[in-house]
Amino acid sequence: MDVQGLIDWGRGTESTIPFTAAADIARLPRTEQMRAVEMVFENMLSSAEVRGLTQLRTRSGRSLEECLAEVIRGRTSVVRRHLIVGAITSERLQAQLGGRQQLDRDRLFQRAIKTAFPGLVNVAGRLTPSKFFIVGDDTVSKLITAAHDFEKALNDSIANQLAFDA
Repeated sequence: MDVQGLIDWGRGTESTIPFTAAADIARLPRTEQMRAVEMVFENMLSSAEVRGLTQLRTRSGRSLEECLAEVIRGRTSVVRRHLIVGAITSERLQAQLGGRQQLDRDRLFQRAIKTAFPGLVNVAGRLTPSKFFIVGDDTVSKLITAAHDFEKALNDSIANQLAFDA
């Protein structure tokens, strides 16, 4: 899966991975890279923790899960996050989003999330022309995935936000 839209300069946020962490993940076998990206969001791993995870995996030969457990044990507390990925299903919508800057898309997406799922808090997201990424805690994950068709709801909300901005 292409996660290029999640990579950004500087420190990672709730919806981005810093280039340094992405470079470390790229050193893992391709079959493990997506799981490592999920681990970054689910556990809010810092760049240093990602480096520790990838080094442990490479040097020890243990599973990613075992290596993650060791990295997490070094923390004072554990914070669990979920990554939800969806597609922009309309070519017209993809074209409209492609003409916008990343910051504009992300602001639009935050409004779309709040419109589609009122009352949702502690949620972050990233919107590319063809995909969206949502990062949140257990409550966010349960509310969004419990929706009948969260992908359609978010696509509709994004389209409405674009019409509102016009």
